Amino acid sequence: MKNYRVEVPKVAQDQLEIKDGEPLAMWVEGNQLVIRPLRLADSLPQIKLRWYFGPALVLTLLFYADMINQGYHLLPLVGGDSVALASLYLTTLSGLLAFASTFISQKRHHRGRAQEFSWRAMISIMVACGTITAFSLVAGAWLVGRFFTGPFLTFTRPVP
Repeated sequence: MKNYRVEVPKVAQDQLEIKDGEPLAMWVEGNQLVIRPLRLADSLPQIKLRWYFGPALVLTLLFYADMINQGYHLLPLVGGDSVALASLYLTTLSGLLAFASTFISQKRHHRGRAQEFSWRAMISIMVACGTITAFSLVAGAWLVGRFFTGPFLTFTRPVP
């Protein structure tokens, strides 16, 4: 094993927040030499669950309140006015809003993976993410409809 001395440019040190004398990890990935701070956990993005559970809880409560307001006491899994349809709309909408806010925040603060894309790409990526989310949820609802058949999936709202 040979020892080499690698000089990291000042711009890269500032971007990675590397202090002088801080240990670095180095490995080969494909045909590239990757150098990162040894404190890898600090350099990975931190996922804050409150950004996921908060909107999910609010949207769930709104859906449930709407169903109770319409007179449903049992919520159908699939079909019109169902859990599947509400999750399709609400998940796609909240996912697109979360993606757009994250993309804009990363672009404005000049950090994160959004820097690799131009502003023009945001709409295209949002359409692609929304389409993938919607098709995945439709396929999941179709599977639920196939697995759980019976009268509890096809009831309608009670007539007052």
